[in-house]
Amino acid sequence: MVIFGLTFFSFSAYQLHKNLNSGKLQTNGAYAFMRHPIYGTWIVFIVPGLVLMVPYLLGITVPFVMYGIFRLLIAKEEKYLLKKFGNKYLEYTKKVYRVFPF
Repeated sequence: MVIFGLTFFSFSAYQLHKNLNSGKLQTNGAYAFMRHPIYGTWIVFIVPGLVLMVPYLLGITVPFVMYGIFRLLIAKEEKYLLKKFGNKYLEYTKKVYRVFPF
C-alpha cells in the first residue's frame, strides 16, 4: 500500500507541478478522476499502510483525523483555485469528485 501510494503521490505531484508552473489548471491524468489525488493518496494508501505496519489500534483513527485536517486545507486550496481559474475551475468541480473518485 505504501509503495503504491508513494508512486501515485509522486506521479500526481509531478503532474500538478508541471502544469501549475505554466499557469494551467491540471485536469488530466489522476486529476481527471479526483480533484485532490495527493490528499487522497495519503488518506487511502500511505497512512493506512503505515498503520498496518505499527501494532497500535489507536493508529486506525489517524486516516480519519487526517481527512478532517485535509478538508480544511482543501477548502483553502479550492478558494484559491476558484479565484485563479474562475469558471474553468467551477466547471471542473462539477465533473470531478474532491478526494475520492466516487
